[in-house]
Amino acid sequence: MKKVIITTISILLLCIFSYLITSFQYLNRTEYYYGVVSPDNKTVKNLVSKESRMNEYTLTTKEKYKHGDIIRIKTTDAKGVILEVKKVSKADIPNKVYKRHYNQFE
Repeated sequence: MKKVIITTISILLLCIFSYLITSFQYLNRTEYYYGVVSPDNKTVKNLVSKESRMNEYTLTTKEKYKHGDIIRIKTTDAKGVILEVKKVSKADIPNKVYKRHYNQFE
């Protein structure tokens, strides 16, 4: 009986530990999104990355970009935290992203 209890507790602790490690890795994964500034100079619509899409990003008043500028947005925490917003050229867009969504950057 004692072995069964120890085994059960060990398996339970292992499951909890695995869940916490997986969650931590998911929330800290960094992802880059690319998009073009819209004509109103206030938003970037249809942001794309290697794996997914983000519908819209509203630029802050500190960020001065013009219509047609290509923006790279670095996110983490499952798109919840924006770490960096930067203007880039077409050459800076990874080939995988550019080939998949080339018409968006023209």
